[in-house]
Amino acid sequence: DRCVLCEKPLTGSPTRIAVSVTSGGVVCSACAASTSEVTEVSPGTLKVLTALGGTSPNVVARMRLSGRIQGELRRVLTRACTHLLGRVPKMARFLHGGRLE
Repeated sequence: DRCVLCEKPLTGSPTRIAVSVTSGGVVCSACAASTSEVTEVSPGTLKVLTALGGTSPNVVARMRLSGRIQGELRRVLTRACTHLLGRVPKMARFLHGGRLE
């Protein structure tokens, strides 16, 4: 795996991984420090995001995800929607339990 910004190989096994929605992937720690457009997720959430790309909706509907992973997915998906719309979606506050993160 490589950083989507600088293309250097990603090394180690971090407990938190920086994901850039605007750049479309994982960024290294050096690049993450220089941009505000990253969301940190756990390795488990990254695995789920990767799996969602090639999974049928029926399989997704049956997935059982921890509260932590659900929260991280909400943050990443809210950032993706915000990026695509050019504004924070009206439903974002509802999806985040009344608060934006």
